[in-house]
Amino acid sequence: MRARYPEFGRFIVESDDRGHRRVAVIGAKLRDDLKMPENPVGQYFTIGSEWFKVVGMMEKRGEILGFSQDNYVIVPFDVGRALVGHNEKPFLSVSFTVPKIEEVEEVRERVNRAIRVRARSSPAKRMISRSRPPIR
Repeated sequence: MRARYPEFGRFIVESDDRGHRRVAVIGAKLRDDLKMPENPVGQYFTIGSEWFKVVGMMEKRGEILGFSQDNYVIVPFDVGRALVGHNEKPFLSVSFTVPKIEEVEEVRERVNRAIRVRARSSPAKRMISRSRPPIR
């Protein structure tokens, strides 16, 4: 979650995904838009026709270039896939900070191997892109 932490409650855990729990972690702007109390943990809201219980709210990050970084909801992976349909191919983005530029290739290969083992799939041509690191 790119060094983001819950301000209230907790983050999604593996048992939430395994149990297909309708739980969510939200951003502060979504909390405000839904008119929830300052600490929204335990509150309920809907996504489509499905009810979700708030188990956490992330620290407020503010805006960048006029776009809120706090207007989002995070749900367990399999629950989210069920909401959008299993025919949709999920898009995953993973970021790492590598202390030495010389270690980038080694880390990329280790991550690719871990993803292949987890997915029990054949080697992909490019599972992790070689995009330039963000300018800081």
